[in-house]
Amino acid sequence: PTAVRLACALLYFAGGSVYDLMVKYGVSHSTVYESVWLIVNSVNSFPEFFIEYPSDHLIQKQIAAEFRTGSGVYFDNCAGAIDVFLIWMAMPSKESARKAGIGRKKLLCGRKRKFGLNLQAVSDKRGRFLDVSIKYGGATADCIAFEASNLHLRLQNNLLAPGLVLFGDNAYLNTSFMATPYPNVSNGSKDNYNFYHSQVSR
Repeated sequence: PTAVRLACALLYFAGGSVYDLMVKYGVSHSTVYESVWLIVNSVNSFPEFFIEYPSDHLIQKQIAAEFRTGSGVYFDNCAGAIDVFLIWMAMPSKESARKAGIGRKKLLCGRKRKFGLNLQAVSDKRGRFLDVSIKYGGATADCIAFEASNLHLRLQNNLLAPGLVLFGDNAYLNTSFMATPYPNVSNGSKDNYNFYHSQVSR
């Protein structure tokens, strides 16, 4: 039944064991995974569930206004906080990697010593996702993964209202649409800026 397939998928996404789900619903190992992919494909094919940064400048200014209220120095130009999250996974088999058309090493994040996918995400002040992109494995540098995203292309084509930028960490490049901290400073006005920059986007 559809309800069982949905339950299997939701519980699996929440960290449930495939074996526990097999026992709970009286289904096979493969049925659990089939259910997960059925739900994933259904969500991915439903346009209203797409998460894409809004192009409406009025909405962007409202996002910036919320960040301003959380800023100790009233930064009013932050239209979203961008960061990377490694979606962990078990080491894929050679066969799975071959089917996916990607080597296993491309999925290994050396810094965290875990296999996974590089998720680029932009959020508002309340932590709601405004944009997501998952195009690369964990071995890919954050900056490269960002530059391959549809958001990056849209930003280059003047997506943001004049004066607005995204706030990111030093994994990104400082550009006309991205504000990043100053590197290698420990005092003075630049260090002060870094403090307030991190305060706004955390």
